[in-house]
Amino acid sequence: MRILFTLVSLIAILIKVNAQITITTSDLPQIEDSYTITIDSVSIGIVVPSAGTFMTWDYSSLAPASPSTASFVAASDGLLAGSFPDATMARNGSLSDLLGIAIPDPTGSGLGTDAWAFFHYGSGGLLIDGFSMPIDIPGFISGDFPFVTDNPDVLYMAPSTYGDDYSGSSDYTATIGSGEGPLAGSTLDTNIVVGLDHTINAIGWGNLTTTYFTSIPVILYDDNITVALRFQATLTIAGFTTTIFDTTIVDNLQFSRNTFIATGKGYPLLTLNKDSLGAVISAQMLYTTPSYINEPLQHELIAFPNPAHDIINIDARHLPSGDYTVKITNTLGQEVKSENIVVNSNTIIKFEGLSAGLYSISLYSNNRIHSYNTTIVIN
Repeated sequence: MRILFTLVSLIAILIKVNAQITITTSDLPQIEDSYTITIDSVSIGIVVPSAGTFMTWDYSSLAPASPSTASFVAASDGLLAGSFPDATMARNGSLSDLLGIAIPDPTGSGLGTDAWAFFHYGSGGLLIDGFSMPIDIPGFISGDFPFVTDNPDVLYMAPSTYGDDYSGSSDYTATIGSGEGPLAGSTLDTNIVVGLDHTINAIGWGNLTTTYFTSIPVILYDDNITVALRFQATLTIAGFTTTIFDTTIVDNLQFSRNTFIATGKGYPLLTLNKDSLGAVISAQMLYTTPSYINEPLQHELIAFPNPAHDIINIDARHLPSGDYTVKITNTLGQEVKSENIVVNSNTIIKFEGLSAGLYSISLYSNNRIHSYNTTIVIN
């Protein structure tokens, strides 16, 4: 029995950090979340991450610069929110920051430098309902315009795990002019259309180290977007719409990136933007207060007894007080239990009803500053 326990304990140590994980919507941005992110200032020579399982990626040498804030608010706070009835959340910034792509500006008017993106969680993950922004072309148009779609694109996949993928095409259309058509009772609309062809593949999992985080279990995604910008006119009569002309202004503009997402962090830990040849040209890192990068020993998560029989006790009395989420996953990365709790000086968490096996326990604060992990054996 002692030998069996020793073997199981060794397996627990080996799997503790490298267990397959699943990213859910609770691991992604929520309303009222605000994150500080930084851009690496010396990107030359950054290695493209290798795909695979049980990987170790070390980007601790990145030099942070140009900090900015990514804040998510209720959709109703965004510009022209009424144009996005399904959206629950919004974020303000440049389109490059909001969507991870640089919408081309053939007008030279600063198109996309001050925009709002609108999101909701649906089938596939965090969906992009559309975006709104001012367009000012002297002598032609001036005003705020919404870009809407019937087929929202996916920004982040959820739930997702290693091997999952997404592929989709979305047209985001802004009507910049509308008037009477050439036929009685008809309407002629002039549109700008942003077309996105998007693929996401979960190509790896393992441990990530950045300037701010050490050995965090993550999923690695390969994310590719092709953008087209079109100028379009449509004629509507008796409820039927016909495209009169559709001219491509910019075509086949490609964006590629690798994204690392962890449970409980709320925002990608690291995004590596690549050029058309696949070389990394910039890196965006999630920043957290430096004192929380490596938690001191007295803040380790304690589960007892270990091994246990049916009942697990988690001692959280020594952790910083606040609202937390505790998750228990098996060796396949499947979440078997999840619970929201309030931690204070008297908190001991009990779980019952787990079958025999090895489990990973993760406890993270809802403000995403603190995160703790351990493993336990049920026999």
